[in-house]
Formats: sequence, C-alpha cells, structure tokens
Amino acid sequence: MVEFDLPVVLCKLWEAGSPSPEDDETSSRRKKLAHSTMLLAMAIRWGTSHVTSEYHMCQYKQYMKAYLECVKTIFPEIGWRPNHHASLHLDEFLRRYGPMHGWWMFPFKRVIGSLQKTNTNHKIGQLEQTMLGAFCAAARVKALLQHPDAPKVVRDASNILNVCCSASDDGALAADLGVFHTLTQTGETNWTVNGDAKVEEAPALVKRALVAAGIEGHLDVQLDMFSRCTVSGIKYSTREATRTDCNIFFNESGGRLVPGVIEYIFAIRSANGKPRYFVAACRNLPVPDLVTDPFKAYKDFGARLWKDEHATELDIVSLMEGTFCHAISMPWLDGILVMKPLKRTVRGPDS
Repeated sequence: MVEFDLPVVLCKLWEAGSPSPEDDETSSRRKKLAHSTMLLAMAIRWGTSHVTSEYHMCQYKQYMKAYLECVKTIFPEIGWRPNHHASLHLDEFLRRYGPMHGWWMFPFKRVIGSLQKTNTNHKIGQLEQTMLGAFCAAARVKALLQHPDAPKVVRDASNILNVCCSASDDGALAADLGVFHTLTQTGETNWTVNGDAKVEEAPALVKRALVAAGIEGHLDVQLDMFSRCTVSGIKYSTREATRTDCNIFFNESGGRLVPGVIEYIFAIRSANGKPRYFVAACRNLPVPDLVTDPFKAYKDFGARLWKDEHATELDIVSLMEGTFCHAISMPWLDGILVMKPLKRTVRGPDS
C-alpha cells in the first residue's frame, strides 16, 4: 500500500510538495504528510530493487534521511524508535549482503504458512514428525522433478504437474521465491505459454504491427494463438481472457517503459520449426500537455499520468527478449489514470 496506493491518494487529496506562503496551517501540514509518504515510497523502491549498486545505496539513504527529517518537522514531539535507527543502516546491509530480496524473511514466513496448512489431526507429539515428514517428502519430489539429469518420463511428468498444480496458483509463496530465479545465469528469461494453441490466420492489426516491427517474413502463415503465458513465474493474459493480468508496461523501441494492454499472445514457427513467441499490446495514450502531472516532481516514484484510452495500432514485444511487467493503476481524473510498473529491478543511471 505504501508503495503506490497511499502516496497516490494523499498526493491527489493534499497535493504533495513544499507548502506555499498562502497555505494555512492545516494545508501546510497535509502537504508535508503527503510529501513524506512519497519520500518513503521512493526510499523503498531503491532499497528493495532486485539489483543494487553504490548509486542505489546513496539514493535509498538520501530519501530515507529526507523522510525522517520531514516526519520530525511534522511530529516534533515523537522520539526516534529502533526501527528509525535501523533504517539508516540498510544501505550497509545492501553493500555487505547484496539486494534485499536475497536476505529478507518474507519467503520463510510463507513457508511457515504452508506448514500451518499441513493436516496434523492436532495430535501433539506426532505433529512435529508429521509436518517434518510431509515437508521433506514434498521437497524431495520437487528436487527430483527439477533435476536437469532426470529421465525423460520424469521431465514430462514435471511439465504436466507444472500446468495442473502450479505453485503460483495462490500467488504468495511462489511470488516471493520466484525472485531468486528471475533471470538464469545466462541472462535468459524463464517463460512458458499456457493452454492449447488456436491456429488462426494473423489478424490485420497483427500483420501491420509485424511489418512495423520488421518481422515481415511470416505474414502469410497461420499463427499459434494463446490466451495466457507465464514469465519468470508471473502470469499474463490477453484482455479477452481476463482483466486482471492483461495490463502491462513494456519497452518501446527507444527503451522507455510505456503502459499498454495485451491483445494477443502468439507464436510464429520459423523454417526449422522452432516457435518464436510474441505479445501484441495496445499502448495507453499520453495525457495532453495542459494536464499537470504532479509525479514528474517525484521521478524516482516511477508513476506517471496516462490516458485511459489506447492506441489503434499494436506494438509487438518478444516474449523471449522483450522487457515487460505488470502495471498498477488508479483513477486520477475523468479519463486519466496514474500508472506505475510493478518492476522490482530498478536501474541506476549507468546500468
């Protein structure tokens, strides 16, 4: 909530920023509160990035110190707590131990939650052995199914179980553990497509987008169309399949992240029969210059104003090479949204 919902709501209600001489005491205090919340959100964004550097550490500490100073001016009567002191040392933790997701406790809390769901019949004394036995047995089966040297029949069974019994169905444990393998050692993205493909002729919009993207050699062939895909453990879908997983941010040709909605997920088979997978998305339109975007003053917050309307043409993003992530949004004005990429990898200026 503090990373998006609360800062956006306070910014909309109280106009985050420095108080002006015309503000009364209440307005001035509210602006400071909204500003402090934005500072905290930006500190969290730099501190929890899945990559880190000296620049990340400096940005985190700069925003955290500014947040604490702002809080002290709003609440001068409140004394510092141990958490306030500890927050100023997290940059040293990043320097010593690397990105925060490698040593925070959220995945282990999820494991405790999984253990608590184990059937034990409430028999104290046998309970511990039951939980340990069930947990270890499940861990061994998972290790066997994921072993690179496993027999072909085991690998085939693993693929079937991954579709039927996905560990990410509840979203909790898999989302936390998935950060450890967002990228493989070779830098390749982990991805799968879900469901049976529908073989169809490419729609006219897709054909025009393929031409614009320089992929012109496959306009007369039929495409394998999918409704869902999974990239690094995160589920995406077309707008027709579901409204919850279709809103994304993706890299346009210039490298800038822009928001859009997934219209098609499809595969093109090359001459050697190997498929190439793509996502076709309609991007959100930019807001007019007359609309004041308060989030431009908070660049490191990562949010911007966009129209709640989409372009008529499609953008093509490679599922194997493209960079995209889910989008989070909130209504701002009539026909205008605040949109932010749910992207944990925040790059510094030299990245």
